[in-house]
Amino acid sequence: WTIKVQQNMNYGINGSGYFRYGDIAVTIATTGLGRHFMQFALDQSPEVNIACDTDGVYLTGKPDVNVYNATLNKYITGTFGLKSHMELDLEGPFPKGYFLKRKNYLLQRSDGTIIKHGNSFKGTSKNILFAYALERLTKVMFNEPDAMEGAIKDCFKLRERDIKDFIQRTRINKPVADYESGGCLQVQVAKQLAHFHDIEVEVGDSIEYVKQETGYIIKDLAKLRKIDRKYYVRQVENVLKRLNLSQTSEQVSKTLKNRNRFKRGKTGYIYESDGKVSRQVTLA
Repeated sequence: WTIKVQQNMNYGINGSGYFRYGDIAVTIATTGLGRHFMQFALDQSPEVNIACDTDGVYLTGKPDVNVYNATLNKYITGTFGLKSHMELDLEGPFPKGYFLKRKNYLLQRSDGTIIKHGNSFKGTSKNILFAYALERLTKVMFNEPDAMEGAIKDCFKLRERDIKDFIQRTRINKPVADYESGGCLQVQVAKQLAHFHDIEVEVGDSIEYVKQETGYIIKDLAKLRKIDRKYYVRQVENVLKRLNLSQTSEQVSKTLKNRNRFKRGKTGYIYESDGKVSRQVTLA
């Protein structure tokens, strides 16, 4: 279950460096009051607190949100002499949740769907290979932990993939000439695209590319046999790290046929709605 503060956007706007106008004093006051009221809510809670951030509080059990709101509004009126407009909302239930670090977690709904929060579990600029590994392993982690070893091995079968599975995307956020390094990714692929299609690359353009052994190449010029497989193996390994699973591989030939050895990694935890904590399956 999740208790969410509905009006927490003020902090983000006033304290963000991307907005033209803001107020650091408002940011400090908002943050201080937010922390104060969040702690106040936790002090009233008989449930076990799993995680707490500006998005909300994640608790085991099913809290009575009406009791929270009544207690909170009474406190605000009595302490500040103001009519309270603060309201906590309840989301869920989420039978299972996996928490990696602050603002990076997975929640599973009652129907089995998995909700991903945080940059660790999102990769819009990544490739199909990365997305497949993340999706496959999260489902197995929640639903079929005994099948984890086979699922991991499947994610490393790069030679069975098509060229489209290795394509990634990058966006040109400023004029190409303004990039300080002429060898950076954006400059490399922008020049290739401009030359290949005889066009002018503009700010905001999204360019698809792959990583080959010789460098970054736009998809129009990419060759499957030249894919930098070590680079993409590291991406899959990165997914394992985000899920607190570790994997090591040894190069046994120049053709990059890997023999994978799995070892126990840092242990994460899956929390269940009844308060039970089940240890995440790791590979021994």
